[in-house]
Amino acid sequence: ENKIYLGYCGNCGNPHSSEFIKEVINSINPQSQHLVLAVYGIKAEEIKAYAQNKEGVTILKSVPRNELHHIDVHLVTLVNSWTHVAVPSKAISSICSGATILFCGNKESDNWVLLQDAGWLIEDDHQMCQNVKKTVASLNLAEITKQKNNANVIAKERDSLVQESYAIIASWAK
Repeated sequence: ENKIYLGYCGNCGNPHSSEFIKEVINSINPQSQHLVLAVYGIKAEEIKAYAQNKEGVTILKSVPRNELHHIDVHLVTLVNSWTHVAVPSKAISSICSGATILFCGNKESDNWVLLQDAGWLIEDDHQMCQNVKKTVASLNLAEITKQKNNANVIAKERDSLVQESYAIIASWAK
């Protein structure tokens, strides 16, 4: 359909910004974009209620891991006070599935430092709402394809790092 699919798939708890997700909901252009929400956690009901009956938004119970690659841009959020305390696993899952991320958080966050070549950053600050609007409006398939290619490179690098780590641990065990 030549639509861009965005998704928030996973937990929305204390470390995550429901304000960011709501702002993305407000910014979706239903003619060219669609948002998939498969959210659980302490802030999930608030988000689902907000998204109910919004054009361009589908609420699902879950998205299987082997289907994550169908979402072009995964929403990832980590509020500033949780930087270097928590790491949103959905960022790594998204990149390893060959997708991109729209990360709302601190540019010094481990996730952003490691994954920035495969996504877009919205800083968790007083300009967040206007930056979400600008960024969501600017998303295009050509740039997403470029970022997906970067995601595949990052995923291979991470996999190699894991394999090397296992080999080192195995050598120590001998």
